[in-house]
Amino acid sequence: MFSKAVLATDLSQVSDKIVQCSQGLKGMGVKEIILTYVAQSFFTPGLDDMLAKEAGPRIEEQKQILAHQGFNVKTIIEKGVPWYKILEVANSAGADLLVVGSHGHGAVADTLLGGTATQLLEQAHMPILLLRTNLVQQQGRLRCDVRLGDPLKHVLFPTDFSPASNKAFSVLLELAPGCEAVTLLHVHGIRPCLYKDLEKDLPNEHKDQEEMELNEMADRLIAIGCPQVSSSVSVGCVKKTIMEEAARQGVSLLIMASRGWGLFKELRLGSISRAVVNHASVPVLLIKGDVS
Repeated sequence: MFSKAVLATDLSQVSDKIVQCSQGLKGMGVKEIILTYVAQSFFTPGLDDMLAKEAGPRIEEQKQILAHQGFNVKTIIEKGVPWYKILEVANSAGADLLVVGSHGHGAVADTLLGGTATQLLEQAHMPILLLRTNLVQQQGRLRCDVRLGDPLKHVLFPTDFSPASNKAFSVLLELAPGCEAVTLLHVHGIRPCLYKDLEKDLPNEHKDQEEMELNEMADRLIAIGCPQVSSSVSVGCVKKTIMEEAARQGVSLLIMASRGWGLFKELRLGSISRAVVNHASVPVLLIKGDVS
């Protein structure tokens, strides 16, 4: 599915961990990685030149790790606004995937819906794989934990049946032959999410139609080689249900549209995206869907 990926690095220990676990990208078809670092001066004359010069040995270390994993690796060091330069590199190289960590420094410092990463989500037309990075305490020291592993071991795909979600499903169809299991999920959302006691009692007159659509999607996945497919229709708080389902099933990857109708209407800057992208404990593959 994906053959050429741009991996944004800030040369921090966090990005080291992302590089070290990148072998899982092979399962998604990635063969070539463009390792990209952007030196930003923050209006200090000459600082970007110094940072770019100092980046050489560090980016070469990360390149060697990726090359040892079997990737064809190219490194690019740019100066300027990180999100703009990252997209410029990706577009000029014809990359079909952008890989970004959710925390770090420099180019990937922000929580995902702030600063650099917000702009990447807003402006990129290619799929973005967001790797969740956590700092955990171990023997009195902070250690960075990054999860990727085998991303296609168990994929969770939430859908609202919008054109944007349909576009994301087309990506899932291309990945499906390599998947071990896929769970399809539709959440008939309620607001506000504080009404927890009402979730199970709310009527859902469209449930039969939604289940039929999910079954049709499941049949397509099975027909092209995905060995295990399950589906579920729920009523409740959308963001809460998605995250709970991901945790309950121990999924390896969450694939979803970056915007849509219905349950994903807010996904560009709203609460669903903040909750799912910032707090999901698994990698999230966001597919840009342009909806008028």
